[in-house]
Amino acid sequence: MKKIIKIIIAIITLAIYASCSKKEILDSEKDYILIQAIESARNQSDKNIEIESLENCAKTYEIRGEKGKVCLCNTFIGYKLFFKGDFDKSLIHLKKAEANLLYCDSVASFVYSMIVSNTMTTDTVIALNYAYKALEKNLKYNNQRRLPYSYLDLSLLTKGDSAQYYLAKSLEYFDDWGDENAKCKYAWWHIDELHPDTIIAYAKPCYDSISYAGDARILAEAYLRKGNPDSALIYIDAIGKHYFFKADYSFYNSRRLDLLGEYKEASENWEEAYKLLKKDALFMFNQRLGAINAEYDSLNKELENKKEKLIVMRIYNIALLTVIIGLIVAFVVIMRYKKHMEILEKDIVKSKERFNTLFKQYKDGYDLNKETIYADVKNNLHAMQTDYPKLTNTDLAIIWLTFMNCDRNTICKLLNISSRYYYNRRSVIQKELDIQLDNSKETKIKIEQLIKKYIGMKKDL
Repeated sequence: MKKIIKIIIAIITLAIYASCSKKEILDSEKDYILIQAIESARNQSDKNIEIESLENCAKTYEIRGEKGKVCLCNTFIGYKLFFKGDFDKSLIHLKKAEANLLYCDSVASFVYSMIVSNTMTTDTVIALNYAYKALEKNLKYNNQRRLPYSYLDLSLLTKGDSAQYYLAKSLEYFDDWGDENAKCKYAWWHIDELHPDTIIAYAKPCYDSISYAGDARILAEAYLRKGNPDSALIYIDAIGKHYFFKADYSFYNSRRLDLLGEYKEASENWEEAYKLLKKDALFMFNQRLGAINAEYDSLNKELENKKEKLIVMRIYNIALLTVIIGLIVAFVVIMRYKKHMEILEKDIVKSKERFNTLFKQYKDGYDLNKETIYADVKNNLHAMQTDYPKLTNTDLAIIWLTFMNCDRNTICKLLNISSRYYYNRRSVIQKELDIQLDNSKETKIKIEQLIKKYIGMKKDL
């Protein structure tokens, strides 16, 4: 009997040991995948580590309560998604990593830097805040590899003396490394503030080393500002060789020909640039329209599901409440259902109206030129000149295009004005309306309220 008991105990012990060993092996596999991801990011290599594997690791670590490893997994998922071009999903995972930074503070500067890269062109206020956080962490850990990039980010996001200070700090490292890209980036971001000679000095060494068409745009702009079309031609030709910069090529070539007095050819190039930009905008809008169509179909399905649920609810309520309360309660339920149905029908009508409006914009809204813009301004904002007599028609056009979410470059191209003239008029507008013409949410709300005030006020000019 004792022998049988010993055998049973031995079997149970072996089973427990086997299950523990299996768990340790599975945990080791998760840790190995995470280690591979860390090495891939540190060495900036592209090892074949599936994002799905890292997501599974993150879920496993979250269940086990290992929040530091959860932070690491989401950090490198965000890193891989960023370099795949999926910036929205990248930012979601980086935010998850940020939520667990308390348990893995050593990667904080990397997480903050990646968030800066994700938000730099969409929300410079958020990007600047995270750039300061990244700098603080790099200084804390004396991270000599990441520190110059933090200084560079701050030089791009700030202006004036602050920008020059952070650029100088970053160049203390980049000059030693022989990296000319930092100055080139700075020249592009501050191209409206720098003298043409400074732009050339910053951008030319980088272009000479890698000959990238995007950098050629910087040098073409600088030489055109200097009034030197012959020197600009070299870089304009380089721009034209790159498929993605065909519109830029026509735009810069138009300006070059204009300087040479060849106005007919300049006009033809300008029209070509406009056509290419219009084609790109139409392509982007088609993509957006596809998303809207999908959203509209999804909304219809959702409304149908709600409608079916309401029908089921009505039948159930009638069957149950008729027995308990009788005809009075049944009447109340029917009226309540009718009200919900009316709300749903109104929602459907609003959705259809929204879709029809967007479709009309898709069909008719891309024939933009200077004449149609001023016609829109005359039809919608003519009453504003009565209240603000110092505003010119160009000022009203700038306000109107800002309301339509156009950026500075687009406004200048559409109205055929220079950046300097745009900034001069913008100062007048800001002083007259007491509104800052930037991309902040507060500014957009103020402009929208102001535009809505004047749209539809019909008066004789």
